[in-house]
Amino acid sequence: MARPPLRPEERRDDRLPNLRVTAAERVLIEERAAAAGLTLVEYCRRAIFKSRIAPKRGTVDQALLVELNRVGVNLNQIAHKVNVGRNLPPDFPDVLAEVRAAVQKVLAHGS
Repeated sequence: MARPPLRPEERRDDRLPNLRVTAAERVLIEERAAAAGLTLVEYCRRAIFKSRIAPKRGTVDQALLVELNRVGVNLNQIAHKVNVGRNLPPDFPDVLAEVRAAVQKVLAHGS
């Protein structure tokens, strides 16, 4: 199924004059566009209209996220049991140490 045609007010047919920049400025703009996960044109359009230009999420170590999630699930289960009146499990200090270690690893990783 083909994409429906754009209405006249949605079409981007008009052009602005060429913008001249130095080679260093172009490299910087291209790097920022790539970091935001945008094309050069879309990055410039958003910059002109002061739209939000959020940097693209960095590459994240998936194994690290899985491990952090696993530890968080365990911590949540412990909190649930304590909230219903049970005592802390005997391995609570170990689980808490795991949580702290995982958080420190994520912070050191920069994700």
